Amino acid sequence: MSGGNPSTKKAFWNDLKLAARVAKRAPVFSAVAIVTIALGVGATTAIFSVVDGVVLKPLPYRDATRLVRISHTAPGSNIDRMGTPDGTFFHYRENASTLAEYALYIESSATTDGDSGATEAGVIQATPSLFSVLGVKPLLGRLFTEEEGQSGAPVVVILTHKFWMSRFGGDSTVIGKPLSERSPIPIVGVLPEWFDFIRPEAFVTFGNSFDDPALIVNLRLDRTRARLGNFMYQAIGRLAPGATAQDANRELIMLMHQMPELYPHPGGFTTRSVQESRLAPVVEPFKNALVGDIAGVLWIIMGAIGLVLLIAMVNVLNLFAVRAESRRREIAVRRALGATGARLSQSFLAESFLLATAGTVLGVMVAASGTGMLLRIAPSNIPRLESSRPGLESAGVCRLDRTGLFAGTRTRAGSPIRTAQSISGGRRWRPGCHERAGTKPGTACNGGRADRLRDDATRGIGTAHENRLRDDATRGIGTAHENVLEPPPRRARFRHG
Repeated sequence: MSGGNPSTKKAFWNDLKLAARVAKRAPVFSAVAIVTIALGVGATTAIFSVVDGVVLKPLPYRDATRLVRISHTAPGSNIDRMGTPDGTFFHYRENASTLAEYALYIESSATTDGDSGATEAGVIQATPSLFSVLGVKPLLGRLFTEEEGQSGAPVVVILTHKFWMSRFGGDSTVIGKPLSERSPIPIVGVLPEWFDFIRPEAFVTFGNSFDDPALIVNLRLDRTRARLGNFMYQAIGRLAPGATAQDANRELIMLMHQMPELYPHPGGFTTRSVQESRLAPVVEPFKNALVGDIAGVLWIIMGAIGLVLLIAMVNVLNLFAVRAESRRREIAVRRALGATGARLSQSFLAESFLLATAGTVLGVMVAASGTGMLLRIAPSNIPRLESSRPGLESAGVCRLDRTGLFAGTRTRAGSPIRTAQSISGGRRWRPGCHERAGTKPGTACNGGRADRLRDDATRGIGTAHENRLRDDATRGIGTAHENVLEPPPRRARFRHG
């Protein structure tokens, strides 16, 4: 026998073309299904993009899971949270075995000159150890040296990449030059483009706080004036290998109680005031301090939107179920032509795949515009919103949705297929069955031309008469002459001479 069943790829491509014709003949059903999928996928993807950018994405630093924020609390003085005194920089850094590195910084602002006039820029004053804590290397020049973090050292500045590009146009010769005519502070380095110093909300703000600091200046601390007081600095540390935030917190509590005797500077805490105020350090993962309580709120919103997506998908499944019930006659005709249950399931799978793909593509566009709208209306105190963009990670949610949709469609399609078997008397037409059963063509199993007609209809090929029959069978209609239980009459054959 020549020919045979076509490859799965070719058969599925034929099913897609048939699915496109079926969708075109039912525009209202197709439009409702596509729009429902698009709204569900778009809303879920938009919210997930925000959750991914704010909560799930790791911080852009080396071994970010080892970063911790150190603050202090004094419940005896009704102070829930405050910053860190300068005395801890020396004591914690030199004696804490659970901290590999420790740094202090404080935010301020400065006026800088430029071609467009004087502008105010955000400034971070930081100890030289800040860059080793974050694991940053300069793009140009160098970072601060340990000597530049001591009292009496000259002031130097490091530029962020954004400020370097906007103010100096990316000039690589700025190293060693003064910042401006009014500010003769020498420029010693430029930070890489990826670097973004993401900070938790400061407890005490001096001057203006900027989302994107432009300059980083060396913070010079005087060891002789250090004390357990003046909680104006922010502290960030890197845990030692194998240490946890809880381990560091227990060790720092012990070390802090030693500070009144080691740093008895006037104006600082005494041993008695430490006990009365119940002053204690608080060590927490840097990402937890950055995100704060907003993570729980975002997960609640994500759960609510996920429920909306589930409802939307159930509605689409119900639409497919109603659609399948209205196509009982079509399924019965196709079943009688020889299509197996698996073949019909593949055809319905192609239809659901086509609609789900169209809905997903439209949903990604909805997500892109929806994410932009969320970023515009979101509160400014939500961290890392700028990293919330719909991408391939969010598209993975759509793939899960499509898989669930297909599975439900195949299950629903099984009911009318079984109904078609009962309509045809429970007989399954198998091409070539007379050869296996030893019967003649045209008998109970309808061999001969009827078998070839069913084979061609199943494979999607045939003569013009058979193509019209196949189209009518797809539409679920047919004449008495084209009844599948009675093959069409043979044409008369004439012999010459």
